[in-house]
Amino acid sequence: SLFLFRALGKILYCKRASLTELDSPRLPSHLSEYERDTLLVEPEEVVEMSHMPGDLFNLYLHQNYIDFFMEIDDIVRASEFLSFADILSGDWNTRSLLREYSTSIATRGVMHSNKARGYAHCQGGGSSFRPLHKPQWFLINKKYRENCLAAKALFPDFCLPALCRQTQLLPYLALLTIPMRNQD
Repeated sequence: SLFLFRALGKILYCKRASLTELDSPRLPSHLSEYERDTLLVEPEEVVEMSHMPGDLFNLYLHQNYIDFFMEIDDIVRASEFLSFADILSGDWNTRSLLREYSTSIATRGVMHSNKARGYAHCQGGGSSFRPLHKPQWFLINKKYRENCLAAKALFPDFCLPALCRQTQLLPYLALLTIPMRNQD
């Protein structure tokens, strides 16, 4: 098994083996911008060895990928791949079926988008250590749950779901100018 941050490092640093002219066929000239050297790791195996669900691995990848890029165009391309991966894992009906594909698109997309690390001889940005961070999603999700519980405690008699309570009832009450009995 791989420690989570080591697995993320394998994806974000994306080490490559240099190719010679005889090793493999090259892309046609009109597709030359998409040509990269061969990866030394299989991204799907790295995620599997981390023993972490794919959507959670995508969260960590999304939180940390920007520090490993040199060009804004590469960041845009990587964020598009992460968005595609998010779309695949967003539908509850197919989430379990498409989780592996989602992670594959996210990891391979981030690795391919980083042109500075696209070739073995030019591992751009240096290979110095960069700290990795926990996704902010955890803090935001915790705050959301706390707000749902607080809204439920304020209005225990309302039979509204938490989402309706926070997006419809509370904003409406905030617009009212009539002082309420409960100051909360």
